Amino acid sequence: MRAFAAVATVLALASCQTDKTEPAKKPTTTSGSGSARSAAPPTGPVAEQLPTIDGAKSLSTAPHGDTHVIATWCIDEQDVAQRIKSSLAAQGWTDIAIRGMGNRMGFAATKPGLKFSARTGGSDQRCAGTLVTATVMRLGATIEIPPADQPIH
Repeated sequence: MRAFAAVATVLALASCQTDKTEPAKKPTTTSGSGSARSAAPPTGPVAEQLPTIDGAKSLSTAPHGDTHVIATWCIDEQDVAQRIKSSLAAQGWTDIAIRGMGNRMGFAATKPGLKFSARTGGSDQRCAGTLVTATVMRLGATIEIPPADQPIH
């Protein structure tokens, strides 16, 4: 008799459920990392995509074809990490990451079709502050490899 009562209770509760289902909510994205991915990749020389950093003095810029560009900056200010981070964000770079501390830090950021990477440290006679070496790479770019009998430049 108790088994019958338990089964009847379960059936009664199951029949009380409604068939109404909530539509699935679409994931939302903020203006951070997700929204910039839908933008078209930049066109033009990759050297033009090199960000400018507030308070940084450019020591050298070396474009390597249209695949990547390497730059060296000197920042004489104390708040190097914050300067780089805020400058990247203001210029539309997303997924900004900082690792390390003190005079040895690494930075990474993305834009559609581009990757930014930088590190602090090292020395240069022209820099009394923090030396920063940065690279902007075009993602998916093809690199021509010279034949084995030619030197690599």
